[in-house]
Amino acid sequence: MKQIHFLILLKFVTVAFSNETISGSTIFSGLTRDPNHVQFFLVKDWKNQQKIVVNDTNSLANSGFRQGTKTFLLIDGYDSPRTPFYNLTIEAIRANRATTNDNVIIVDYRNLSGRETTFSANSFTSAFLYLSVVRNTNILGERVANFLHFLQRQGNLSLQDVHVVGMSLGCHVAGATAHYLQEKNGHNVSQNLGRITGLDPARTFYPLRMVQRLRSSNGGASFIDVYHTNRGILGEVYEGTVDLNVYVNGGIIQPGCGREDLTLVPLPGICSHLFAWEVFAASFHRDFFACPCTGSDCDCSVNCRTCSPSSDNNTAVKIGLNVSKRTRGTYHLSVTDPAPGKYYKQYKQIFFENVQS
Repeated sequence: MKQIHFLILLKFVTVAFSNETISGSTIFSGLTRDPNHVQFFLVKDWKNQQKIVVNDTNSLANSGFRQGTKTFLLIDGYDSPRTPFYNLTIEAIRANRATTNDNVIIVDYRNLSGRETTFSANSFTSAFLYLSVVRNTNILGERVANFLHFLQRQGNLSLQDVHVVGMSLGCHVAGATAHYLQEKNGHNVSQNLGRITGLDPARTFYPLRMVQRLRSSNGGASFIDVYHTNRGILGEVYEGTVDLNVYVNGGIIQPGCGREDLTLVPLPGICSHLFAWEVFAASFHRDFFACPCTGSDCDCSVNCRTCSPSSDNNTAVKIGLNVSKRTRGTYHLSVTDPAPGKYYKQYKQIFFENVQS
């Protein structure tokens, strides 16, 4: 019932927002639309961060950015607190021998994400705040594109070496980023981003083209892979025109999340929603194989079949960090690891620090 209540409210407040002009202020104290509040940090580990300011060549020169190597760009979602998505992802990257020396840049947009806004823990207020943050997607995407274009102009970065990882609403920011980079680079395919990974793209309930851009930005990235874990609740329903869609355990409710999904107000489904990160982060140190969806495979909620290269006539594909960029289609993945994982547990603790009881 809580899930239904929250979704109905989102539909209702969407109508109220749909004809409103985006301005520099919002009805929530602590929430802004000013792109100058978006910050970028090159991170070696959580205690070693260097701020890079857009168009400030000195900050770039002093940051320790490594030219000619892969760059991870991490974009969190609604109510982004810079942790735990960022620090746990950094841990996974640094623990992998193949990625330990790669550049890792985090996008800190807490002032545009709702993190600095204290609100009452009720569905109505939360729905209004969420849609206010959704309306910042375009602003964020353009700002991130300006940042990457700055690195590109300085000769420090090839966009083909960039892997953008977006969580929830961060997926749509990634799509908007790809769109704006295309405009800046004259729609030159050789200047596309190397890869966008979307971790359970947020269900936005907002009828603007900006939230479609992850689904239509194949021209803006050489490869886009998306992992669905809470579709139709907090996660997007539609597959869209990305290269690879992976439905984890049916893509709706994750094992061990049933009770948590129903009890965390005002974000029903959040445990399953964040499980997309658990799977992707785990792929830095273990292999996951997914099988093509046939019939209702991708709709399974229990007893989703497992697959492996040896038992599925070479139709199983490796997914996650080491997926082949030639992979195309819709796949299902069965993961028996119980949730909630460490990301959800940390998120839950931090989230309630920001909510008035």
